[in-house]
Amino acid sequence: MNRIYRAAMVTGLIFGSVALANTAIACSGTTAYPAAAKALEQSTLSADKRAALMSKFNQGYATHQQGHAENSGAKMMESLKILGEVKAEMAK
Repeated sequence: MNRIYRAAMVTGLIFGSVALANTAIACSGTTAYPAAAKALEQSTLSADKRAALMSKFNQGYATHQQGHAENSGAKMMESLKILGEVKAEMAK
């Protein structure tokens, strides 16, 4: 019984490690957020619109960081939705 229990624990640890690594590797936000921040800084938007978008951007980025800290795919997806909204507004 002990052998089976140990094998199950090791298997669980391996799959858990792979899942966490894949989440970080597959996350597009780790490159999309810095690129969007740079684009927002360099934009020719009015000061008011840039400030509003920066506020929304910061909210999304904080949600994204929290999603990684909690390993919450739902929070990471929500943050990417916010980022998409910011990018869409910048394109107008």
